[in-house]
Amino acid sequence: MTAPLIHPGFDPLLTLAAQPSNPGLSSLVSSLQALPWLVHILVGLALITGLVLWLVGSSVLRPATTVVSCIVCGLFGYFFWPVLAGGSGISPYLGLFIGMVVGCLLGVAMYRLTTAATFGAILAAGFALMISAGFSLTTGSTRLTAAAGVSLIEPTDYPEPPDTGMGGGEQPIVTTPDQPNDAPLIDPDLPDPGPAPAPRAKPQPKPKQPTQPAPSDARGTKPKPDAANTGVNKPAPRTTAPTPKDPLHQDPAGGSLINTSAQVSAAAESARAFSKALREEIGARWERTPGGERLWIMVGALIGAAGGIAIGLVMPHWAAATVTSFTGAAVMLPSASWLAHGLNLPGREMLNLSAGGWIAVWLAVALVGLAIQTQGLIPMGEHAHAEPKPAKKRSSAGGKKRSSKKSGE
Repeated sequence: MTAPLIHPGFDPLLTLAAQPSNPGLSSLVSSLQALPWLVHILVGLALITGLVLWLVGSSVLRPATTVVSCIVCGLFGYFFWPVLAGGSGISPYLGLFIGMVVGCLLGVAMYRLTTAATFGAILAAGFALMISAGFSLTTGSTRLTAAAGVSLIEPTDYPEPPDTGMGGGEQPIVTTPDQPNDAPLIDPDLPDPGPAPAPRAKPQPKPKQPTQPAPSDARGTKPKPDAANTGVNKPAPRTTAPTPKDPLHQDPAGGSLINTSAQVSAAAESARAFSKALREEIGARWERTPGGERLWIMVGALIGAAGGIAIGLVMPHWAAATVTSFTGAAVMLPSASWLAHGLNLPGREMLNLSAGGWIAVWLAVALVGLAIQTQGLIPMGEHAHAEPKPAKKRSSAGGKKRSSKKSGE
């Protein structure tokens, strides 16, 4: 057996692109790509909102927080409404609508509380990822950060499966000496069934008799049949389909009905599949984490949540640019990764980073946004220092009046 080419302790610098055989991740990506376009549109709106927060978040904090709250609550309602309802006939779009309305109301009515909750959730996730990345750097843990290190094994080093006699392992092929390997085995004790019966001949179609044309009168029209001789006249058979009761569910192109119940069921099933795959992936990684690391991760998440809530409630002016730049980066990066995998964009494998990689990218992008916002605040300060210009105009006007008085004297 050859030695692994990549050490497991090097895991934070690996990407998930090196593990195509991960069934949980493959199921998560496939269920993500099966979601309807409306969900991806909402995530795209979240990406734009995160970009605005990252660039000029300190000046548009209230509307941006309201939009983020609306999107988060709408996505929560879309994915968890079918799960809570249980039945496949419940439309997830109803949960999406209710969640967006509730999110908008919370963002407008309880601005400080919503801001505090948003910042608390973001800092809690950031602190948890930082602690997980720290454990992976020190101990080579691969549970919450990424998959295990890549090991290459020679094909001859695989252990041979045991021969259990129940289909496992290699089974010998039994053939008779006078019979080829691909010939079927026939039990000699069975009686000879005899020759196969001959196929039945198909009946020949009867020749059509020529029909005599109906007599016509002098005008060239066919005479009408006598009602007394032909009996009661029956109406002609109906050849057109009946008009649907609900014209809104009629397809104008082909005239067929649109099965809205099937569409609702498909949307609900895709939402449940994505929620199940996400829960299974997170649960599997959490189960592989030892108890000590779990405790530290939960403590870090609580500290981050408490700090984010405190900053969101107090929200001093000097910390607005810092908070919005980090928040915008935290909203923008997952949205970009979602859209890249959901829309199957080229180069999406570069975004499959471990926790350590995401922490490094998040800090770098947030610091760039902080620098942009800080440079944008400098001209505002210079403009504030240049406000006493009208006073100079008054003083100059007063000097002119005094000079005119002196000249008059």
